Amino acid sequence: MPSLGRPILRRWNREVAWARLSWLAVSEDFTRVSVLTGAILGTVSHVWLDSLMHADLTPLAPWSDGNSWLGVVSGEALMVGCLLAGLLGLITWLVLAWHRGRRTPASSRGARSQIGTAGQR
Repeated sequence: MPSLGRPILRRWNREVAWARLSWLAVSEDFTRVSVLTGAILGTVSHVWLDSLMHADLTPLAPWSDGNSWLGVVSGEALMVGCLLAGLLGLITWLVLAWHRGRRTPASSRGARSQIGTAGQR
């Protein structure tokens, strides 16, 4: 995982442990494939979403100078769609994390809250 990601996740895990929300702790173990896949999907989706509302984008360059996706949906509809997708993703993540935390035996919940902090003592 890129060097920027680990400190952010360590801080997140310390904060949720402090708030006694250890069920929100996340693992700091990411593979290069998962990081690369996320970066590629994020880049492609960002260009695609921007091309729906920005006239100066040429998403298919160098093969095409046009932007056939411009105006397929209104800017307002695009923003509402992004907001709803983000809320759905957040709710899904919270529900899955909560269920994962409920299945964790009580004796290991304390250990789960210490994810990524073992070397900091």
